[in-house]
Amino acid sequence: IIHSPSTVMVHLANNLRTCDKNEWQIDDEYVYCQVNDCQHKFTLNHRRHHCRGCGTISCHDCTSGFLIYLDSNKPLRSCINCINQRYQIIQSLYPNNHQHFPLFGHNNHS
Repeated sequence: IIHSPSTVMVHLANNLRTCDKNEWQIDDEYVYCQVNDCQHKFTLNHRRHHCRGCGTISCHDCTSGFLIYLDSNKPLRSCINCINQRYQIIQSLYPNNHQHFPLFGHNNHS
């Protein structure tokens, strides 16, 4: 949980921009999903996806959500870690508000 207002703003600023493609994890270096302890093996039928927020390579299940970023005009594929971080930031800013937030795309944290 993020506590101080200055920490919240730093995390929010970092979470609102996409990761540059040159910072993405390299496809050929990873055989398994890199999100948390998923470790789903990539195959022809189980494709790799990059989180647009942090560049992590992950499986479809771990990147099935979408977030809105300041440097994009549409919601982008995001990993569950980035979605959860966004949710924690918003909850820190608005602890009593449980409504839909415009910083989420579809499949947002519930």
